[in-house]
Amino acid sequence: MFSVRIGLLIVLTSLLLMPAVSQHRDQKPPKSTKATPAQNREAEELRLSAVSILHSLAQSVNEIDNVSDRVRIMAEIGDAFWSVDQEAAREVEVRTFKEIDKLSVGTERDSERIATQKRALRRLVLSRIAKHEPPLANQLIHD
Repeated sequence: MFSVRIGLLIVLTSLLLMPAVSQHRDQKPPKSTKATPAQNREAEELRLSAVSILHSLAQSVNEIDNVSDRVRIMAEIGDAFWSVDQEAAREVEVRTFKEIDKLSVGTERDSERIATQKRALRRLVLSRIAKHEPPLANQLIHD
């Protein structure tokens, strides 16, 4: 249930921030290429709001019990961080990659299913990282 709430929060946050960002982008710039102080202030406020929401999500994602859901949501949060805070993005994605190891095998029959699930989650996280920083993805593969 909590993972559904977090997922919905991410979607709603995206939907709330996208119109403001796209509206800001769609506005034709004035003849002068310099942004006005009001535009700079508005852009900075949007960026700070997005960063704050992402940090909040990154902290509250730990409350998700299902490891697979937690990893998927963390991967999305880390991916969203890249445009506003690359250092935080790296930290979240590395933490996400390590989180995959918390998937545990209950019985011997589960071992193959869990191994397949871990491979799929690693591919997901590594693809998010490689999109922005291929050397980091490569480092995680070889560690």
